[in-house]
Amino acid sequence: LIAVVVIINITFTALAQKYMWYTDMTTEKLYTLSQEAIDLMDESFKKVEAERGEDIKVEIIFCDEKDNLMAETTQRYVLETALQLQTEFPDVIDVKFIDVWTNPSAVDKYRANAHSNIFSTNVIVASGTEFRVYALQAFYVFSDADSTTPWSYNGEKKLASGILAVTQAEAPVACITINHGEPFVAQNDLAKTQYLISLLEDGGYDVELLDLAHNDIPEDCRLMVIYDPQDDFLVSDGVSTMICMEL
Repeated sequence: LIAVVVIINITFTALAQKYMWYTDMTTEKLYTLSQEAIDLMDESFKKVEAERGEDIKVEIIFCDEKDNLMAETTQRYVLETALQLQTEFPDVIDVKFIDVWTNPSAVDKYRANAHSNIFSTNVIVASGTEFRVYALQAFYVFSDADSTTPWSYNGEKKLASGILAVTQAEAPVACITINHGEPFVAQNDLAKTQYLISLLEDGGYDVELLDLAHNDIPEDCRLMVIYDPQDDFLVSDGVSTMICMEL
């Protein structure tokens, strides 16, 4: 009897891993797609397809083998959310797996520049020529006191915002001013900088760092973030003491 129970348990575990037989037992349904997210993406897909006159195709690319992702809890949660999205929108979303250890050139087109790295824990959301590359940490929320241990899962929001960002016709630009003594840049507080950038990207913006001493404000800039500058703003033709008051 014990042997039969063990065999059944091993068989069921193997099938559960292969066919994703998992149930979200949390009272808040943290790992289940919300109806709000489904409705938002469905409405956006229909709107963009009507404007373009063609079907939308989105790829969610994991940079490791599926078995490896399933063996690591934090990566598995993200994979399960992506597979739920694929099930909900089978004609639009396709989940793929690329082993960047054995085939690093397969993700070359998703590198921001020749020196940027893509790791096995990265997740890529792509549609046409548009793409976003996310670190695993982007799918979780961390406390201010501990930046290594996640205390909340944020995968649905991050994947949904990435999908909407790469499928919309034209993303608005948000500029963050630098080189005026802004605290989060001056103190090299990369965590706060990255969190601010993530918030803007989740809102659908393409984020650019803007040094007004050397660059003009982009024509497609729809939002400018100025965080506690300590120095006067420089413009391309010299020093202006009025630009701070005008902004």
